[in-house]
Amino acid sequence: MKLKEFFFLFQFALATNAYMHFIFYETIHKCSNEYEAGEAAVDFSKFKYIPVNDTHTFINGSLKFLVDVNPPWKIRYGTERKYGSIWDVTGYDKTYRDLCAIMWNPMEPPYIYTKKQQKCPYKAGTEWKFDKEHFKIEPEIRKRIPKDYEGEWRGFFIMTFNVDGKNVEFCRKSYVDTYWENEKDVLPILG
Repeated sequence: MKLKEFFFLFQFALATNAYMHFIFYETIHKCSNEYEAGEAAVDFSKFKYIPVNDTHTFINGSLKFLVDVNPPWKIRYGTERKYGSIWDVTGYDKTYRDLCAIMWNPMEPPYIYTKKQQKCPYKAGTEWKFDKEHFKIEPEIRKRIPKDYEGEWRGFFIMTFNVDGKNVEFCRKSYVDTYWENEKDVLPILG
């Protein structure tokens, strides 16, 4: 789900007059049946992406914790790329053993989403609210992403909760397509 971090990872020194474009999908999907036990931990029904164009997307709504969340709270997120019919973890894969410990650290990528939330622990019923939280992929960043990153991508996150004495995982995935376009094809030539 947290793709913004992915886009800021690629600090390639590629000098070009072309841009990578990103098409975000509004729908956020459950991962697979192996994470079914975690569905009892989070109500994700009011959370959504609002894509505006290939550089702007908003996060809106809320997620509600249905169980108590106590430190340490493990979370893993990253990106996967589709090769033929196979999805493979590529680009970024990060695990925090305790999101509670780093959620207000501005040097950590999750900070852009956690900075407005109350600090852990959470009682069941606590909501994280997102009021059109904006992220933008700056043209300078989009110029640095190599053309071979074109294709189908998805972001994922997996949160681990203790439910009735057992660790269960809650997982969501969101999709984005990328394509490369020469600047001269989309911008007028200035004379």
